[in-house]
Formats: sequence, structure tokens, C-alpha cells
Amino acid sequence: MFGKKQVARVTSAIIALLVAIVVALAGGSGGNAGQGTPQEGAAQAGSPTSGTQGTALQDDAPSEGVREDGRYTSKDELAAYVHEFGHLPANFVSKTKAREAGWDSSKGNLDEVCPGMSIGGSRYHNDDGQLPDKRGHSWTECDVNYTGGFRGGERIVFSNDGLVYYTGDHYKSFERLY
Repeated sequence: MFGKKQVARVTSAIIALLVAIVVALAGGSGGNAGQGTPQEGAAQAGSPTSGTQGTALQDDAPSEGVREDGRYTSKDELAAYVHEFGHLPANFVSKTKAREAGWDSSKGNLDEVCPGMSIGGSRYHNDDGQLPDKRGHSWTECDVNYTGGFRGGERIVFSNDGLVYYTGDHYKSFERLY
């Protein structure tokens, strides 16, 4: 019927085709970059908890719709961004730089002195131990949904090894997102 060489060639061609399809699906969003939202249903991905028990996780696949040059403030987009890129988007400013620009937290004037910016990048020390703690772990925090005036209690806290948590009550409880 078929010789070993013919079977090997056909098998190689099929494997090459499958690899091309997987590569195209995994990273080849082409002209669709920036369209859509991060994973549908992301808001239901976890449940608020005290500590880290009882949470459901986001899919580890790359998040559609977040680009490294994008500007994000919402819970789902920020979580997807820091999970994918490991750092905050460009629309975040440290407390130090904000103060240098004239920010006074008691006045709620960040949007006046740093228009379009949110506070983020400070180290979160996890003193109460609600988040996983292991040697070499460091945590960074940032504001969520800041649109102006005084900062709210919503934060994303993310680790140097890919964990991402949300707190809607200023660190009293956490929801694991990634």
C-alpha cells in the first residue's frame, strides 16, 4: 500500500500543519489585537475569601484584549495585564513620583496633578499572611477602578511569580484571579 518513506512524509506534513495551526491560535491574533475583552466571565472567576481558600482561577491562556502598550484600570483588565506582562501598565505612577508632582492624598488630587494616572507599584508586605508566603516572594499593589478624587479600597496585588489577587475591601479579604 504505502512505503515507510511515504508514511513518514505524510506524518511529517500533518505534524507541521498541526504545529502551524497551534502557533496561529496561540499567538497569531493578527489584526484582532486589542479587540474584545479579557476572558469572558472573568468577574466570576473567583469568590471573595478571607485568605486564599475556596477560589477558582482564571485560565492561564494569554488574555485577549490586553496589550503591553495599553492603559487599564478595571479589575479584569489589570489582572490580565499583570499576569501576562509581570508589571503595571504605563498609566500607573508610584506614590513618590505622584508626591513629587504635587499629589496630596488628604486632598484627593491625583487626577489634577497626574491626569489619567493611578497609584501603583508599592510593595505589599503581606504582614497578616493572607497571601501565599514563600522565600523570594514579593508582592506589588495597585489601585483598581480609580477615576479621580480620593482613592478607593479596591486593589490588585500581584507576585513576582505570577500570582494575582484582588481585594475590594482594602486588604481585608482576597480573591485569587490567577
